[in-house]
Amino acid sequence: MQKNLFDVFSSRVLTRTIFFLFAFIFGLALFAPHSFAAVTVTPATGGTNISADKAANATAPAFTTLGNIVITEGANGDFAAGTNVTLILTTPSNWSFNAGTGSVTFTASKNITAASVAVTSTTATVTYTVGGTNKADAMTISGLQIRASDGSLLPSSGNILRTVGSPGTGTIAGITNGSTNFGSLSQVVGAKNKLAFTTQPSASVTRNVDFTTKPVVALRDQFSNTITTDSASTIARTAVLSTQVCGGTAGSGALSSTPASGAAVTAGIMTYTAMQYSVAESIKICATSAGVTSALSNTVVVNPTTTTTIVGSSGLSAVYGNTVTFTATTTPAAGGPPTGTVTFKDGAVTIATSAVSASGSLGVATYATTTLSVAGSPHSITAVYNGDANFSGSTSGAISQTITAKALTVSGVTASNKVYDRFTTATLVGTPGTLVGIVGTDSVSLTGTAAGNFSDKNVGVGKTVTVSGQSLTGTSASNYTLTEPTAAATITVAGLTVTGITANNKPYDRLTTATLNVG
Repeated sequence: MQKNLFDVFSSRVLTRTIFFLFAFIFGLALFAPHSFAAVTVTPATGGTNISADKAANATAPAFTTLGNIVITEGANGDFAAGTNVTLILTTPSNWSFNAGTGSVTFTASKNITAASVAVTSTTATVTYTVGGTNKADAMTISGLQIRASDGSLLPSSGNILRTVGSPGTGTIAGITNGSTNFGSLSQVVGAKNKLAFTTQPSASVTRNVDFTTKPVVALRDQFSNTITTDSASTIARTAVLSTQVCGGTAGSGALSSTPASGAAVTAGIMTYTAMQYSVAESIKICATSAGVTSALSNTVVVNPTTTTTIVGSSGLSAVYGNTVTFTATTTPAAGGPPTGTVTFKDGAVTIATSAVSASGSLGVATYATTTLSVAGSPHSITAVYNGDANFSGSTSGAISQTITAKALTVSGVTASNKVYDRFTTATLVGTPGTLVGIVGTDSVSLTGTAAGNFSDKNVGVGKTVTVSGQSLTGTSASNYTLTEPTAAATITVAGLTVTGITANNKPYDRLTTATLNVG
C-alpha cells in the first residue's frame, strides 16, 4: 500500500523529536550527576556532658578527644573538583580546639588525591584536592581535641559548624553553612568541691526563737555550680563565735535545726526550715561536708529572749505603817526562768532592788515596805526587770497604790472631879499626854494647849470629858491623824448658904424652937 507524502513527513519529525529528547536527558545525567545527591556527615562523638573540671580555667584543665568526623559522598561528585580548596570547621562560643592536634584521611584511589588539616584554638582547616567527580569519596577528620574555656558557663551547648562567615573555599553538596552539625559540645557540673551559703541566716535573731530567715547551703563544684545530681552527701552545721572561723572556738549554746545536722542534701541543696540558738551571743554558722571546703555564714547576733513583766500589790489601799508587799512576775517569750534583779519604782524614784527567784519558767521578785507615805498618794508603782545574759529587760505597767493616814491616840491624860459650877470646863491632868501608834522612829509630836470639857454642866458621876486644842507636828506628821483622848470625871453638887434670916431671943421655955426673922 502506498503511503501519502504527508504521512511520511509526520513520521520522520516524530522520530527525530524523540531522539533529541532522549539525548537531552542523557546529557543532564552525564554532566550533572550530583544535582540531586548530598554527602552524609557523621558528626564527632564524645563532646557532650564533659565535666567542667576539664575547662581551661579549672584547677586541672584537660582536653577531650572527639570521635571521628566522617564525610561520605551520597553520589559521585558531591565533592566538587578543585585544587587546595578548604573546609573550615569552627568551634562554638566558650569552646576551643587543642591547636596542632588532629589529622585527616581519605579513601585511596578515588577523586580526592590530597588532604591535610591545620588546627588552631578555634578552627580546624582541612585543605584538600579533588581531581575528578566520577568516583565515590569519603573523608575522615580524626583526633580533634576540645575543651571549654570557662567551667562556670553551663551547659555551653553548641555545635562544631562550617560557618557562614568563614566556610572555606571548597564546595561540598549537602553541607549547609551555619547549620550542618560536625559535633555537638556541652559541659556539665564538675565534682563536688565546696559548700556555699546561698541564703544567709537572719543577721539578728532572738534566743530560742526560730530564725526569721533560715539559711540555705549549696554543694558546689569549683566554679560554684550546684551539684544538682547529688542527693546523698550530708552536711553538718555547728556554731562558732563570730570572731572565729570553721573549727575555731564553738559557741556556748546549742544550735538546733530542721533538718538536723548530718542530713543529706536534696539535688545539692540543704534548705533549713527551722533553726534557733540557745544562748544570747554573736555567732557564725559553719557548714561542713566530707571531702569539700566548708562554708561560714555571716554574723548572727543572737539577742536575749524577750520578756514581759507585771507588778501586783498585796493591797492597793493600805494604812500608813502597815506592810505592803509588791510582787513582780517576769514571763519569757520562750525558755526560762530568767535570773537577775527587779527594780521597784515609785514614779521615777527607785524604792528597792530585789533578786529574781525561779518559779517554774517564770522569774519572781518581791519587795515589802511600811514606809510609803501619805504624801504623793496614790503612788504609781512599776517594776523593771533588768535582764540577764539570756533574757532582755522589760518594764511593767503602773499600778496605783493608795496610802491613808494612820490615826494616833493620846494616853496619860485624865480629868479632875469638880463641884458643880454651872460651866462645862474641866481641869486636865497629865497634858499634853503621850502619842500612841507612831511607826518606828518617825518624827511626830503634839503641839497646842489641851483643853477639857464635860459633856454638859450638870452634876453627874463619871461624866465624859473631851479633850481638844492639840494637833500633830513633825516631819512625819502628814502620815498621821490625831484622835484626841476622852476622860471621865464627876461633877458634885455645890453647897448653898442662906443670908438675911435672924433668930429672936427668947426666955427659957425648956423648948428648942426659935422664932426667925426673914428680912
